[in-house]
Amino acid sequence: MQTRALFLVLWDWETEQTEKQQITENNKINEYQNHGLDYWLNYVSVLGKGSKAIVVQTKAIKHGIKNHLNENNLRQKYADIWLDSVAIDSQENNWAKNGFKKLKLAIENALESGEALRQEQLPKNWIAQREDIYKLIENKEKIIGYDYFVTEMCQNKTISPDTILSWLSDSGVVFYREGLFENKIIIDQQWAIDAVYTLFDRKKYYYRLKEAKGKFTKEDLKEFWENYKTPEQELFLSFMISCEICYKFENQYIAPALLPAEKEGESLTDFWQGKVFDTEKYEFTFLHYGIIQGFIVRLNNFRSENIAVQSVWQYGIFFKYNNLYASVKANLQDKTILVSVSHSEDQSLLNKIQNLIYELDSKENIKIIYSQDRKINENDKFENDKKQISLEDLTNDIEKALRNMMDLKHNPNEKENPYNDVLASHLKMIYEIADQSRGGISHKGNDLGEKDIVINSSSGEFSIIEALRLSSIKEIIDTHIFKLINNYDTQGHKRNYIVVYAQAKNFLNLWNKYKIYVNDLNNKPFFQKSKYPQIGNFEEKESDITDLKKGISKYRREGSEVEIYHFFVNMFLDKK
Repeated sequence: MQTRALFLVLWDWETEQTEKQQITENNKINEYQNHGLDYWLNYVSVLGKGSKAIVVQTKAIKHGIKNHLNENNLRQKYADIWLDSVAIDSQENNWAKNGFKKLKLAIENALESGEALRQEQLPKNWIAQREDIYKLIENKEKIIGYDYFVTEMCQNKTISPDTILSWLSDSGVVFYREGLFENKIIIDQQWAIDAVYTLFDRKKYYYRLKEAKGKFTKEDLKEFWENYKTPEQELFLSFMISCEICYKFENQYIAPALLPAEKEGESLTDFWQGKVFDTEKYEFTFLHYGIIQGFIVRLNNFRSENIAVQSVWQYGIFFKYNNLYASVKANLQDKTILVSVSHSEDQSLLNKIQNLIYELDSKENIKIIYSQDRKINENDKFENDKKQISLEDLTNDIEKALRNMMDLKHNPNEKENPYNDVLASHLKMIYEIADQSRGGISHKGNDLGEKDIVINSSSGEFSIIEALRLSSIKEIIDTHIFKLINNYDTQGHKRNYIVVYAQAKNFLNLWNKYKIYVNDLNNKPFFQKSKYPQIGNFEEKESDITDLKKGISKYRREGSEVEIYHFFVNMFLDKK
C-alpha cells in the first residue's frame, strides 16, 4: 500500500455471514477470522493514499448475484473510494456468463475516466528503462545492485536515477527502499514474495512453525529454501527482518504472525489484579496486524538492558522496563490497542510506548483515551544502550561472521559486494554499522570515498572494514591498504580491517605470497606515496582452522602506532 492504485476488493456471500470459519487442515480443525467487506474497504480507505476500488462479488453463480447485506451503508461510508461493483465466478470458463467481461470493462472505464489514477504522459526514456527491467527479468535476473542501476542502466539518461527508480518502485515494477535489503533492487518481486511466503504456506511449513511457536533457525531456512543459493537465503532473511516479518532472538528467529494467538501462562488480568497501574486505550480508524507486529519486532530489536521481554504472543507483548511492567495488546476487531503500565510518577514509559506506536501509524488515524493527565514528550523514545566496543570483541565478531560465510563459496567470477552484504548483515546484529557509506576521499582524490563497512560507536566512527577478492598477487593490495589508511580513515583509528576473499586453488601459496607482499609494502611504488609508513614486520596470528588466516601490519601515524588486522578467507570451491 505504498502508492495510489486501483484496487479490486473481493467478497463472497458465504464468508460474509460469519465472523469466523472452521477449516479442516492437516487433520486438525482450525478456526480463522473472516475479515468482511467493511474491513477491506476500510483498509483501502485509510492506507490506500487516495486509491479507488471496484467491489467484486466472487462465486456469483454458486451463490447467486446478490447485493451485500450492508451495501447501502457501505456505499455511503466509502463513497470517496467506491467506483463500481461487479459479480464474477472463476469456476465458469464462459466469459459471457462468468462476469469477467464486465469486470474488464469496469477497470477500463475507471482508468480511462481518470477517476482511478492520475493520467500522466510519461517520458520515453522512463518507458525504455521499464523495458530494460523487463528484459532482465526475462533473462532470469532477480536482483540488481543500486550502483549497477545508476552506473550501467542510467548512464545515458538525462533524468536523475533516483527519480526513475522512485517511479519504477511506485508503479510496482521493482521493489526498492533505500537501505533495505542491503540496498538491493528486487526486479523480480514474485521471486522474493514466493520465497518468503513459503514459511506461511499451509501446504508447506506453516503448521510446523506454528507448533514451534514461530521460531526457526538458519538451518530450518536451508531446508525451507533448499532450491535457493545461500546468498539468496541470506537476502531473503535480511528482507524479512527489514520488513519486520521476524526478529532475531538469541540464535534463532521469531515470526510474530506465527506465535500463539493468546498469551501463555499467567493472564494479563491475573497479573494486574491488585496492582496499581495506568491504562490507555488507542482507538484506530483502521487497525491492521502490521501495527502490533511492528511494535513487537521493534521492541525486541532494541539492544537495551532496560528492556526485558517477559512474554510475547501473536497480538501482544508483556515486558519490563527498568522496574516497571507494561503490556501492549491489540484487538483487531475493536480496532484498539490497550496499554497497561505499572503506576509511576515518571510517565516516560507511557510516552515511549505512545511514540513507538506513532512511528507505526499516523497520529491522524489514532484517538487515545488517557486514564490520567500526563505531560506528552515526543522526544521520549526507547533507545539502544550505548555499546562500549572493544577491539578484541570486534575482531572476534568479524572472525565469527567470516567463519559463517564459508559455505558461500562459489566460482571466482563475482564482485565482493555479495560477500560484504552477508558480512554486514551478521555485524548489524551486534553493532551500529553502515555499509558502502560515503566518507574520506576517493582513490582519485576528487570526490568522497566509498567505505565498504563502517563500525560506529556512541562517539562516532570506530573502525573501517575494507574488502577485496584475490586470486593472485596484484597491485590492488597496496591500493586497498593505501585507500584505507590515507583516504577513508580520516580520524586515525587504533585498528582497521582488511578482509581478503581468496579465490585461488592453492590457498596456502597465495597466503604466503600475500604475507611477503604486505611485509614489503613500503617498497611498492604506489604505497610510497602514503603519509603513514609501515613499521615492523607483518605478524601472522594463530588460527585454529585451515581456511582462515590472520595477521597484523602496523603503521606510524602522527607519532602513534595504528594497526590493520588482515583476515584472509579461503572462498575458492573446486567444483571438479
